[in-house]
Amino acid sequence: MELAENSMVQISLETGQEGDAERREWLDQGSRSLMGVWDNEADEVYHVLLTR
Repeated sequence: MELAENSMVQISLETGQEGDAERREWLDQGSRSLMGVWDNEADEVYHVLLTR
């Protein structure tokens, strides 16, 4: 999914039934995707430049 520059994303997680394997898989996939973007070392360069 492509987003326009400066787009905001809101994520809602609902934890319902513990035994729902499909829900657990969606949560796990979302977590992996989010952490892949969040923990991107290449983005740190921009953070350093913005703080100067």
